Amino acid sequence: IALGSSTGAQRLSMGLSPRDKYEAGLEMIFGYVPKDEKQKALHESLRKAGGRPSFREIYLAVTGDYGFTGRIDEEFLQEATVAALPNLLNNVMTKSMVAKYQELPDLTEGLCTYNENLVDFKTYQKVQWWGFGRIPTVAEGAAYADLGIGGEELTSYSATKRGGKVVLTIEMIANDNLNQFRDIPRELAIAARNEYHFFFFSLLNGTSLGGAINSDTVYDSTVIYHANHRNTSASAISYAALKSARLRLRQQYRRGTKTTITDNPLTNSATTINFASTTGLKTKDYIQLEAEIIKIGTVASATQCTGCTRAQLGTTAAQHATATTSYQLSQPVPLSKVHLVIPDDIEMDVDDLLGSEKIPGSLNNDRNLFYYEMKAGRYFMHVVPQMYLGSASAWYQVADPAERPGIEVAFLNNKRDPEVFLADQPTVGNMFSNDQLEYKVRHVYTGAVCDPFALDGNGANL
Repeated sequence: IALGSSTGAQRLSMGLSPRDKYEAGLEMIFGYVPKDEKQKALHESLRKAGGRPSFREIYLAVTGDYGFTGRIDEEFLQEATVAALPNLLNNVMTKSMVAKYQELPDLTEGLCTYNENLVDFKTYQKVQWWGFGRIPTVAEGAAYADLGIGGEELTSYSATKRGGKVVLTIEMIANDNLNQFRDIPRELAIAARNEYHFFFFSLLNGTSLGGAINSDTVYDSTVIYHANHRNTSASAISYAALKSARLRLRQQYRRGTKTTITDNPLTNSATTINFASTTGLKTKDYIQLEAEIIKIGTVASATQCTGCTRAQLGTTAAQHATATTSYQLSQPVPLSKVHLVIPDDIEMDVDDLLGSEKIPGSLNNDRNLFYYEMKAGRYFMHVVPQMYLGSASAWYQVADPAERPGIEVAFLNNKRDPEVFLADQPTVGNMFSNDQLEYKVRHVYTGAVCDPFALDGNGANL
């Protein structure tokens, strides 16, 4: 569609379909590099014909609105592409934004699992089923013992919509402010990635409900990092603290039968424990009551165990109130990979700790376990800006989600990239509503800490 002898018309009259030319021109304006070979060729053709067109040129070529009235010249109303221009702009903005979003580093990579089945805004319940403990021997001719049904815990979450609008005005087009147009998709992508990072790390540091660090509670009504979960320390980062945190994470156990005690209370020295039910418990099993681990002596009856040994596996004997939940501990989860999450404030200090073959400052120049674990691909360091973690000193270790998922994230209809929509479709014959085009950017996702035993939090803030 040659429009006189203007530069814009010359650039956009190369024997190509109008839609192809407009789309390629808009892609060039927004800095989008197409993967499709046809679109790449169109970009090259436009460059050879005079370089990158401006948004003003495309607007005039499409609408004939040289007076910038917002009305489309009648001879152009027959062009199918004209009526689609706002949507074409929407399409190019979306492609440009998504491409930039995918280029930006995802600091959460390797730290969570994804629920791909979120299809609405209803409350979703994640069921954590603990399974069974040890399987007992069966004597000849004897009955099989009831293994019991492993306990389960429910974590609930629902999709949250994040979004806003971007307004393109007739003044922006008339003034042909290239930087304003070009930067919109990039800045939207940066803002969307930034918001997602704030969301995810608020789950990790326990502030997703708006409270202080480690104020969120999980299914047992306890904060994420708590003595009852055996997953926290107030220690600043050091080689010794890293070793302790790694050991705690590796010594977390799968859970079996869930019941409650009926003693009122169970004193810190009692070796006979009364339960609502002992189904599934066996001699030499370990159970956990709050922060204490206890070894079962004999399962004396359907409701009582005797000869129990208190304060096992480095825990301390304590008094427990009636109805305290008892968890049977089965096997430890064999973690082959562990992730360390630190604020950027301490990156150099931690790099000194992990980057040397020998333990820094060791009198005997001992072998540095973490150096070799990182070299073997079993230990990973994630450096995160302090603004996301909310502390310059708090640090975390996370079990590899493929082995023990701690945080689960879900995107509506599994759309992980943000989207752009035309907010207000102009009437026929008009390019604008109130001299402007409004576009909505939307990103819908949610998530939760489903298993606090897969996380370990450290530092004075916790």
